[in-house]
Order: sequence, then C-alpha cells, then structure tokens
Amino acid sequence: MVEKRQVFFSFYYARDAWRASQVRNIGTITNDEPLSDNDWEEVKKGGDAAIKKWIDDQLQMRSCTVVLIGQETASRPWIDYEIQKSWELGKGIVGICIHNLKDRDGTQAPKGENPFAKFKVDGKPLMDIIETHCEEVWADSKDVYAAIQDNIAQWVEQAIEIRNGQPENSKIVNVSKLNNLGAKLGNALKNGALGVSGAGTITTVTPGTGHATAFYGTVE
Repeated sequence: MVEKRQVFFSFYYARDAWRASQVRNIGTITNDEPLSDNDWEEVKKGGDAAIKKWIDDQLQMRSCTVVLIGQETASRPWIDYEIQKSWELGKGIVGICIHNLKDRDGTQAPKGENPFAKFKVDGKPLMDIIETHCEEVWADSKDVYAAIQDNIAQWVEQAIEIRNGQPENSKIVNVSKLNNLGAKLGNALKNGALGVSGAGTITTVTPGTGHATAFYGTVE
C-alpha cells in the first residue's frame, strides 16, 4: 500500500473555503488540519509574525503544497508567502483550478489569474517549472471533482519529483514586489523626493504628507 503524502493546501479562505473543503475531503492524500474561524482569528491577533510562524510550522511537516486556484487567489499576499516559503523549504508545489467547483450556493466563479505568474526561480518563470492543472474541459462541477479525485495523488508525486530535480538552493523571487518597488523609486526620483540616509538605505518622502518609506538597496 502506497503511503499517503502529507500536503499543505493553500487557498483563499473567504471565497473558496467551501470549494477547498471538497478537495480536502477526497481522501487520497493526507492534508493539514483546517483552522476554524476562531482559531484563525487567534493566530491573526499575533500579527504577521504569528501568521508566518503558523505557516512555517505547517509547511515543515508537509511534502507538497497544493495551491487551490480560485477567482482571487493570485491577489492574496499570504498565498504568495506560502508559495515562496514552500519553494525555499524544498517542498513540491502544484496548482489546481477550483473556480468551476460549485460553492455553498451552487454557483461557479470566473477563472482567476495564475498565482505563480509573479514568481521567478533563478530567472526562470515558476510557471515554466511547476504544473498547474486548469483544463478547460472541466466546465461542469462534477467533472472538476472527478478529475481532481482521479489525479491529485499523481499530481502531488509529480510536484515533489519536479522540486527534487531543481537545485536545493535555487532562488525564488516575487517579481511583482520588485516591480512595485521599482515603481515607487521611479516616482520618488521623478518627484524629487528621494534621499539616501546611510549605506544602502533609500528613503522616499511623499510630497505634502511628510510620510517616509525606507527601502534597503541601491540606486544606479
């Protein structure tokens, strides 16, 4: 008997919890224990550090992170963190579209953007390395569920194999964050509100507000 893999499910709770629960309950893999609303509120009270610690602790015990992709998954910062941290810890990563699974009200959702599109690994798009399963033939909710049920264990194994085939110390970068930083610095230069206050520390001041934002880096 093949041992079930321990996996971490990454998804946007507020919008996709009902859809995600259908995948989690398939039973062909062993998943993380879901937090209740009350438990999650307690974690959030500790701030970002507490949330990161909870995610890090969960990932340490898993072999693979399964990102369940819904309409707004790509816009969630904690999902970004889970993807990046999973790669850094050497975990397999696989994406599965769930927008066409029906929710509690029996409705489907529009297809969302791919959350992996904003990442690069050693300069190569993460999307070109890992697998994302969003077959368009899955228009019916029952077809989506059946496809996931039949294939998720295999997808997880493939994801682990893919990650094991990459250099252990390969560097993953959230390109969207770098682009946002570049835009802020560009605006600061344009508005004449850029100053350097120490080795490598760049400070931008929003004109008329006195609000300052510091970045560590260099400007050429």
